[in-house]
Amino acid sequence: MGSKFLKGLKNLIEEASNSNNGKPVILLSHSLGGLFVLQLLNRNPPSWRKKFIKHFIALSAPWGGAIDEMYTFASGNTLGVPLVDPLLVRDEQRSSESNLWLLPNPKVFGPQKPIVITPNKTYSAHDMVDFLKDIGFPEGVYPYETRIVPLIGNIQAPQVPITCIMGTGVGTLETLFYGKGDFDERPEISYGDGDGTVNLVSLLVFQSLWKEEKNQYLKVVKIDGVRILQYLKMRLH
Repeated sequence: MGSKFLKGLKNLIEEASNSNNGKPVILLSHSLGGLFVLQLLNRNPPSWRKKFIKHFIALSAPWGGAIDEMYTFASGNTLGVPLVDPLLVRDEQRSSESNLWLLPNPKVFGPQKPIVITPNKTYSAHDMVDFLKDIGFPEGVYPYETRIVPLIGNIQAPQVPITCIMGTGVGTLETLFYGKGDFDERPEISYGDGDGTVNLVSLLVFQSLWKEEKNQYLKVVKIDGVRILQYLKMRLH
């Protein structure tokens, strides 16, 4: 997934470094971009990372996915745009493989947490194949199992300094209730902590995954009560 993009990004990093007397670069990502950068780092040897990367700054990176993506796949997500029928955009959203990458990671959300609840079945992050079939999107099963699962199954520390900047304290989709079991209907929603899109457990997962990594510098910056993009706009103005 994204191999062409990652190759281009690697070339850009090397060119930027070489044009600045060999100085290592600082990478800045937002949201899904953080997952791409992590893939780039882990696909290249430590010697390359040490030579070319000084620091990696990740804004609102969904390291473990987001429950919001299950809502997108099930019922369509207008992202707050008024007068748009979510069912009209659902097929287009399902066609984007990057959205599959953002589904909740079973290792992060665990098998016990109910995410989507219907009268006949409850789905956790471990039930993603059944979920994709039951919402009427069986076409998503093959790419999820063959391409996404290997990506999310092994989150290695890249051993470059990382600063994670995130919003917290913003209501973030936590559980979906489909009272009639019809995914074309709008569900009832309960909210938890996060940045408004990405759940807090996903934003902070590296603190637990990498706490024993001796060569991994990790700093976390929490900004309470704001979405990161809104915060940056305010700061820039």
